[in-house]
Order: sequence, then C-alpha cells, then structure tokens
Amino acid sequence: MITMKHIIKIKLLWLLACLCGLAACNKDKGNYDYIELNTVNEVTGISTSYTVELGEQLNISPVINTSLGNPNDFLYTWYYYETGTNTWKILQEGKDLDFKIDAPIGTPNTTYNCAYEVTNIETEITYRFIFTIHVAGAFGKGYVILSEKENGFNMSMLVLNSQNQFDLRMDILDATAPALQREGVTPYDILIFTDPTAPDPYNRDNSNRSVFLLTDHYTTRLKAEDFSWDSSYDISNIVQDNTSLSDNFTAIGKPIIAEQMKVGYHSVNGTPKNYVYIYVEEEDGNHNWYMYNTWPAWHFLGEPMNAIRTEESTTNGKQRYTPAPYISNVMAGTMYYNMENNRFYYQTVPTSANDFGTSNLYYTQAIEDESTSETFNFNDENEGVIYMGERFNGYGNSPGFAILKKADGNFSYIEYTGGRTLSELINLDYKLRQCTFNANTGIDNAKLIVAAPTPNNAYLYYVTQDNRVFYADVSGEQAQTVEITDEVIPEGYNEITAFTYMLPGTNGLQNAQSKSLAIATYNASLGKDTGGRIDFYVAPSISSGRLEKAYFEVDSDTGEQIEMSWSGFGRIVELDYKP
Repeated sequence: MITMKHIIKIKLLWLLACLCGLAACNKDKGNYDYIELNTVNEVTGISTSYTVELGEQLNISPVINTSLGNPNDFLYTWYYYETGTNTWKILQEGKDLDFKIDAPIGTPNTTYNCAYEVTNIETEITYRFIFTIHVAGAFGKGYVILSEKENGFNMSMLVLNSQNQFDLRMDILDATAPALQREGVTPYDILIFTDPTAPDPYNRDNSNRSVFLLTDHYTTRLKAEDFSWDSSYDISNIVQDNTSLSDNFTAIGKPIIAEQMKVGYHSVNGTPKNYVYIYVEEEDGNHNWYMYNTWPAWHFLGEPMNAIRTEESTTNGKQRYTPAPYISNVMAGTMYYNMENNRFYYQTVPTSANDFGTSNLYYTQAIEDESTSETFNFNDENEGVIYMGERFNGYGNSPGFAILKKADGNFSYIEYTGGRTLSELINLDYKLRQCTFNANTGIDNAKLIVAAPTPNNAYLYYVTQDNRVFYADVSGEQAQTVEITDEVIPEGYNEITAFTYMLPGTNGLQNAQSKSLAIATYNASLGKDTGGRIDFYVAPSISSGRLEKAYFEVDSDTGEQIEMSWSGFGRIVELDYKP
C-alpha cells in the first residue's frame, strides 16, 4: 500500500534527478547558444469596454511594456467574436486600432466581444486582452437633412458624436429603408418631435419621438432610432374611425398626403407637450386642417379643425369655412384665418384634462367684441393674409404673427401671444406689436419667411421668389428692410431651397447654434445629387439683423471650433434636429 509518506519520497527522488540533469546541462556550456526572450510584461491604454455609434471612428493606441523593449519582435492583431460561427475573426492588424464602426461589427444596439493579441514572432507566445465594443443606435443626435436627388430623394445626417464632432452620413435611406418608395417621389418636409405614438400607435417602440416624412405620394414616419420604415408607420394609422378623414381616405384606401405639417407646443409643469396639425386637400379640391394630440389624452386625426361651432349642438353642429394655408401655433391655442370673410378665428387646445369638457375643444371661434386697441385689432379691415407663423421664444411662450394685405397696397405685420381663452387673446397685453411693410419691400413675393426666436428680438427674415434675402426690423411703425443676399448665398449657388430656424429647446444645443438660422442653397450646375449645401448663421446682437456664420465649439479647453457649413448634398428640401 502506497502511503502519503511514500508519495513524498518519490517526488523528492524525481526532483533530485531533475536537478542532476540540469547540472549536467550547465557543464555543457559550449554546445548551446542561449537567447533571452522578449516577453510582454503589461499592456495598458485599452479600456475594458467602449460605446460608439455606427459610422464613428474608434481609435485605440495600446501602450505595451516588454522585457526587451523591441516592438518588432511581435505581431499585433485585433479580433472580434462572430456569434453565428462561434469563432474569433480578424478585425484589423497592426499595433493600433483605427476602425470606422461598420460591418462586421456594425449592428446597432449590439455588444461585440473583442480581443487584442500581441504574439512573439519567434516563440509564438501570445498575450491576449479581452474587451467589448457596444455599437449604439445607428443615429444619435444631430441635424437630419432631406434632399431631392436625380431620381427620388434621400436623407443625410450630421451626427454629433461622443467626441463633440459632427460625422456626415450621406444617403442613409439606401440602407435603413430600402423598401420605402422613393423613385419618382418628391419630398416636401421632415419633422422630428416628441410623440409617444411612434412609430406606430399599435406597436410603439418607446422612443417617444416621431420622424415624419411628407411627400407628394404619401405621409409616413420613420423609426427614430435607426430610420427604418414599415408600411404600418403611415399616417393613416393615426386616424379615428368613422370620421371625415377616415371616410374620405383610410376607409377607401386613399393615401393621406399632408401638404403641410405644423407642431405647436405648450408647457405642462415645465414639460413641453405638443399638438400636431396637417393640411390636406380633399377629393372636392377643398383643404382642411386636422389635428392630433397625445396629452392629456390621445386624440387622433378625424374632423376638420376649420369649423365654426353652432348653437344647434355642442358636438355635431358645425359649419366648415375655407382656411388659409397658414396657421400660427401660440401658447394654449392656434390662430386660423377664414379666407371667406378675411377674419381671424381662434382655437383653444387642451392644457389639462378639464379642457375636454369645454365647448370650444377642437373647434374655432371668430374673434368678435374686440375693444379698441392702440396696437391693432384682429378685425381691422384687410384684403387677406399672406403668411402666418411663430416667433418661438420657448415652450409656453411662443408669440404668433401674421402679415396682411391692406387696401392701399401696403402690408400690415401684427404680433400677438396666445391666451387660454378668447378674452385673454384680445386683451391689450397680448397684442405685442404692429408695423407696416411698404409695397416695394417684396414681402408679398416672399417664398420663405422666418422670425428670429430670441426674446425681444424684432427681426423678420424672408426670401423672395427670385432668391433675394432680406431682414426687416419690425419694432417701429414702419418696417425697415435691408437686403443681405450677398452675405448668405455662397458663390456659385443660385437658389435658396430651405430657410429654417433651429428652435431653442428643440435641438439640444445650449450655445449660439440653438438659435441658428439654417440656410440651404443649391448649385444647379452640380446637379441634384451633389448640388446642395447647408450653412448655419447666427445674429450676434439683437440690436442688428445682420447674420454671421455660426461656429461650433468642439473643445472648450483648447478653443477648437469649426465653421458650420457642409456641401455635397442633394437639393435640400428641409431639415430638423434629432435630440
């Protein structure tokens, strides 16, 4: 029987034999050359995990401490683990990783197991460091740009990455929404806004954000996370059954084509809530405005908003009127214009659950019984409206404005803030300013009009049909206009195709760019595939309407900044910011 004592004796005899053999080898010094091995002591400069966005460049520069210090003794290889085959595959070779996140590790919202190996060429002894790369959503925050192309349209995006730099992603719909019809389709607009029904109210993704595409063939949504598309995202999925819009469109399979979409905001305990309008042409050629909102309860598209409530009924008694193709969304309400009698009508929108019991919900009321005002009266005689919009100062504080044609050939500019009731709206304190545009200012020939969104800023900017750009000071009785065409149209570009203020509070930026004016221009000689350009401008002072190029601060410590100008797009139709 072998005991523990015998085992110990055997091990001691074996160890003694080994030592004797080693001694014999040491005596034979002339028969062998001994080379000291270069081994890896430590590898630093690699994190255990990385989170990057699709298309973002990932740079890793390891610091390798070796016993002899000669880096040429080693091979360096980066690997990723392929789950489908359960094998390690080479991602890149070389000491440093310089990889733009894409296939084979390019699936959004996926974590990849990766490895870095340092292998001694002579001995093949390998040092391995394991880490992970998480590919975040394909498209984070940034500017989303909608462009016409030679055959259809596409979207591009200026993605603000984790290094506080913009990555330009061109023609992204080719990969994200290949099934979406784009050939022969003309785009109108793109809007991105808070919406808990997205992308389909019956299959929500909890992104709470809609990305709406408006075209001459359809109005649909894209998934905010990755801009993917499904037919269930069509706007017809947010239409109430047995309503005017349902009977005339969805029930008979006719697509709803929104010629315009507008989003109004009001503040609830400091949180922005919105209400969404679309402008639709009916079978008989008439146009109606429809609204849906998701607070304090979901109310989908259904009946025209341009209706007058009558005394016969509080629910069904209504009379439609022909609305202007413009509305202004102001605090707690929306201003309409009745083109049949050249008068304003007002609609209060729900700001609490109690509002659902009011008789004014989802209907408009004529502005009557207006006291004389030193500023203006909504019912002052005019010959029609040429534009209505907003001067966005912040959620719950968005003055509206309208430009009206006068009998003498001049034009009246009025600015107002919305009240929760008609009595508030017509109060003198809610009428902010009025001034006159002379007929020779070209305001009636404007194709694009925006108002500066800075509080107390009295400037209006507009582009005429012949692509001339003006700003107007509307702080006095007479509008003072100045042409700035040469200051904002780059050389070689001959058309302004989009003119949009990036509104504060909607784009996530805290500096001057949060109030930047995006001006898209087009060089026809370059063609629709590459002739588009976007430049951002800011007003350096509220005392002047002059614009300067916007610069984005990349690094506050070093002062590094970039000019916010990019080219090579298609013919830009519109853009919005995705927070």
